[in-house]
Amino acid sequence: MLLRLRQSCWTAAPVAENAADGPGSAGSVRHLAFQVDDIESFLAGLGEDARISLGPLDFSTFLPGWRSVWVKDPDGVIVEVSQGYRDHSHTH
Repeated sequence: MLLRLRQSCWTAAPVAENAADGPGSAGSVRHLAFQVDDIESFLAGLGEDARISLGPLDFSTFLPGWRSVWVKDPDGVIVEVSQGYRDHSHTH
């Protein structure tokens, strides 16, 4: 499930325990997601501090240009960073 509030999206989906894209425990947030123009530039900006847990993955089969990477913040919280994602309300 995808919930949109202005430019923020929340997703809810069952996942395996200890998944690389966030916890699958009931009552927890799987992960937050942010959109950037260029994943490679974002990762370059993090430099050696980038703690990638998954990806970058290419989802161009579903949406041309859509790529995502999941990184851990300093506290170990997993954050998704995507480029090129558009939902149906933004494609014409």
